Amino acid sequence: MQLFTKVLIPIFESEQTLIPHPSNELNALPQLFLLLIVLNLFTLVPVAEEFLFRGVLYTGLAAIWNKPLAMIVTSVVFMALHPENLSSGSTLTHLGMVVITAMMVVAREKSGALYVPIMLHAGFNFSSAVIS
Repeated sequence: MQLFTKVLIPIFESEQTLIPHPSNELNALPQLFLLLIVLNLFTLVPVAEEFLFRGVLYTGLAAIWNKPLAMIVTSVVFMALHPENLSSGSTLTHLGMVVITAMMVVAREKSGALYVPIMLHAGFNFSSAVIS
């Protein structure tokens, strides 16, 4: 999102001119901007986050600690770094995110590859976007 708010929005002038009437929301965005949002949400974000959390952080912690502890710590850190979940104030939302991320660790362990949690993450992002 930093890429979009700091780099791409200034290309389209100011935020106020990007969406002239807030009620129009996504319909008012330029098609290129919508394409970049979709590309980011369903490809770049899952690849980057899974590489960082399941590829680097979990693998590193699992080598130092035991795997269950590494899974819990990685899952809690992942949840904590998603401010939209923290701002909800809902314990159920927080626990749900920890469970989902723990499942991604299990998928990584069972498959032995990072592409499985990447695909699961992209699917979760897609379903969240459709529901929202």
